[in-house]
Amino acid sequence: MNSETHSINSGQAKTCQNCKQSFVIYPEDKSFYQKINVPEPTHCSPCRSQRRLVLRNERVLFKRSCSLCKKNIISMYSDDKPFPIHCPSCWYSDNWDPLSFGTDINLNRSFFEQFKALQDKVPRISLFNINSVNSDYSNYSLDNKDCYFSFRLVGSERCHYVYYCIGSTDCINSLYLHKSELVNDSFNVRNCHNCQNLVNCENCIDSAYSYDLRNCSYCLFCHNLRNKNYCLRNKQVSQEEFQRAWSEVVSGSRMKARDAKRMFNSLYKEKSIHRYNNIIKCTNARGVDLINCKDVFEVYNGSDSENVRYSEDIETTKDSMDLKGPMESELSYESCSIDNGCARIFFSNFCQRGCTDVYYSSFGINSSNLFGCISVRNSKHCILNKQYTPEEYNSLKEKIIENMTKAGEFGENFPIAMSPFAYNETVAVEYFPLVKEEVLKKGFVWQDKIGGTYGQETISQDDLPDEIRNVSDSVINQILKCEECGKNYRIVKDELDLYKRLSASLPEKCPHCRYYNLLRFRFPHRLWKTKCQCAGIASKNNVYKNGNQHSHGSASCSSEFETPYSPEGPEIVYCESCYNSEVV
Repeated sequence: MNSETHSINSGQAKTCQNCKQSFVIYPEDKSFYQKINVPEPTHCSPCRSQRRLVLRNERVLFKRSCSLCKKNIISMYSDDKPFPIHCPSCWYSDNWDPLSFGTDINLNRSFFEQFKALQDKVPRISLFNINSVNSDYSNYSLDNKDCYFSFRLVGSERCHYVYYCIGSTDCINSLYLHKSELVNDSFNVRNCHNCQNLVNCENCIDSAYSYDLRNCSYCLFCHNLRNKNYCLRNKQVSQEEFQRAWSEVVSGSRMKARDAKRMFNSLYKEKSIHRYNNIIKCTNARGVDLINCKDVFEVYNGSDSENVRYSEDIETTKDSMDLKGPMESELSYESCSIDNGCARIFFSNFCQRGCTDVYYSSFGINSSNLFGCISVRNSKHCILNKQYTPEEYNSLKEKIIENMTKAGEFGENFPIAMSPFAYNETVAVEYFPLVKEEVLKKGFVWQDKIGGTYGQETISQDDLPDEIRNVSDSVINQILKCEECGKNYRIVKDELDLYKRLSASLPEKCPHCRYYNLLRFRFPHRLWKTKCQCAGIASKNNVYKNGNQHSHGSASCSSEFETPYSPEGPEIVYCESCYNSEVV
């Protein structure tokens, strides 16, 4: 399975065996492959990412029963899967033994074939919902309480319809939240309180419909402000004037919310200036949305990490490549969802609580020296869920690697056919959108029966009160119709209470459409080379009036950079210097 290669600049060009496009193996890549003793990849970075992401279902949930206790549960697996599904309580219990499924390895057969046979027998956990209370409709959830239909959240309480939420309380319909409270319909906010419809804001209080604010309070329809109070459309106003405007806009009226969102969209596209990239406090970093990182390359959304390449959604990760969603991990490769002190995890998924030296395994908990294992907990030296002595394990492991290398299997992640999910159930569809025909042509699986009902609505949007204060609790007994996709959805009691507390209007779209409407603010996993757009913007429209002198004076800025903003997009994108001259 050797790819066509030739030298290019400081690296070596190869042809991806999947998409047939050229990609480069850099010296830093080669050093890492040699360090962990794996062959060079045959797929380019995007194709490797797609292959990883198709193993991860975050947001598509199904109702089914636990295979052990028989109780009705919520699961990320549909009921047509061949393997048993256990609720978290049963999966973590001593009522079953993962090693009872142990199988002898046959060195004359494909390893992947044998692993596929094992994975169709061993029970899997229904959801990654660990140490959470009253949060059944949540996945990739840890230490949460009273959360509903939320995903990738840690240490949060009373949050609904949120995604990637860390240490937050009473938040709803928002993506990428950190240590915030009472936030609605917002994207990428940190340390904010009582805010609505914010994008890329930090340390803000009582603000709404604004973009790129830092350390601001009482701001409405504002953008690119720092350390400001009582501002309306970027102008300082009196406290009384601001309160009148706030009461008029943030009133819980659906009609006024529609107008306010239109105004915000115009502000975002036509007036705001956009920093070329969100790379903050980083050294030698290439990627998107990076904070406090060092020596990272082609990393998208990362923080507090060092020496990581070709990965996404990384936190506190070191010396690794090709990872999705790691936290507190190191020296790992081609893996997905590893955290809590894991190290040396290769071609594996969902390893937690200090797993080490794991190859081609899934759902490992506090285990080490695993090869081809599923759902193994607190165990060592296992191959296909069968335990060996350390000497037997090491000897057999070398033989397996030798055979897999000859067959072209070792060094490659699991084949796409081994994913337990349909393509449109996984996060792959968000980053690599494909229609059904394309999915089937590429060998992926498509799920036609993703949950949801249509045509069952019991009340029309027009028959609901316009203002939230006039909406009675009886609305929780009604079935609504999404104005965008037509799917039915409900309003739950805790959700309604939060809208009233925030003076937020009832949502007119289903949770799925709300999620995708905010997802448009997430940067793509791609960089374009372009030029600073500072030239003529301020002088022509007279939008920015802070009086700072730009380094290029009255001439056009000649700075070029790589940015996740598409050249065809409407955003006004500035280089670092020009951006700082306008907003600091």
